[in-house]
Amino acid sequence: MRLTVGAPLAASLLLLALACQEKEPAGTPTPTITVTATPRATATPTATPTPRATVTPAATPTPEVTPTPTEKPPTLAAPSPSPTSELLTVSFIDVGQGDAILIDRGDTDILVDGGPTSADVLAYLQGQGIADIDFLVATHPHADHIGGLADVLAQYQVNEIWVNGDTATSQTYQNFAAAVAAEGATVREPTRGYSTQIDGLDIAVLNPSQLTGDPNEDSVVFRLTCGKVSVLLTGDATNDSEASILPTGLGLDSDVLKVGHHGSSTSTSTAFLAGVTPEDAVISVGAGNTYGHPAQDTLDRLAAVGATVYRTDQNGTVVLTSDCNTYSITTSGPAVTPTVTHVPSPTTPTPTSLEDACGPCAATDCNCSDFDTQAEAQACLNADPTDPFNLDGDNDGIPCESLP
Repeated sequence: MRLTVGAPLAASLLLLALACQEKEPAGTPTPTITVTATPRATATPTATPTPRATVTPAATPTPEVTPTPTEKPPTLAAPSPSPTSELLTVSFIDVGQGDAILIDRGDTDILVDGGPTSADVLAYLQGQGIADIDFLVATHPHADHIGGLADVLAQYQVNEIWVNGDTATSQTYQNFAAAVAAEGATVREPTRGYSTQIDGLDIAVLNPSQLTGDPNEDSVVFRLTCGKVSVLLTGDATNDSEASILPTGLGLDSDVLKVGHHGSSTSTSTAFLAGVTPEDAVISVGAGNTYGHPAQDTLDRLAAVGATVYRTDQNGTVVLTSDCNTYSITTSGPAVTPTVTHVPSPTTPTPTSLEDACGPCAATDCNCSDFDTQAEAQACLNADPTDPFNLDGDNDGIPCESLP
């Protein structure tokens, strides 16, 4: 027996059948980072000499946590400058073989990189009572620097994100890019010459000038200054990055240097150290890493300039505390550096002429034999980056490389 169904009922049944069918899942597009603000600035070369201060170690425990998403507070307006009595802390967090640095002053918090995973950095942020993050800086897209940042972005309100402009094909980078897109924060690609100020902190970007395609060489490098105290943060910048910075005349002299690329031999050149003259140096590195970091020749170069070296694999988390006139350094971990008191160094006047920088040969024609050390030749080149005496024959920013 055949049942005949009327037209209205047939149409209804057809619509019901269509509604019950599962939709075909759409393909998931590859996340990308959209730059919402790209500053370009003309740098005015300045060199700010800085005094030295006190170093005193202590301990900062870092318990392991599991990140849990929380409701984000509303975006805050940019804080106004705070009184100079507010302390600055710069924490070089022990995250193993990677980088994560927290800068805190008053209501301002800046996170530079996030380590290879999120557990250590999230535990530290929570332990410090951080409520939100003003700037998040991803110096470059390698996993040991951005691995923990996706979870940081999921848990914290971030107002502005800095990236260097390089991308990667790794899943870690894809997770980070998706988290940046979901955050909805302002995204910048700051380049050499860009500067900003927040809560009495001056930030001057020294690298990159332009992208080379090498994420390490393109690392975001910036100098943080608070009053008389300065810290230079270098990401994984290479000798080539350093050589490109030296001739610019931008201020390099800093009390504390975050050593580039975990102390690799391809960073922290003699010429760069001559420009930075660090009193203290911090190497963020994992114990027993397979890369041989830090390289012995890098440690030797740091010793040659008299820098006290702190290593997260030996000293744990390293914390600089400053009233912006002097600073102290405390550490945690099995190997604690003894207390050292530094007498502030006298201000070195900036050379006013080639003769001041290069010596008597400037009246005629200088060559490498006129200098006893490479640092003396470097000072001559820095006085006039056009290199009128052709001391830098290969144009790498390092003159008279055969000199000691």
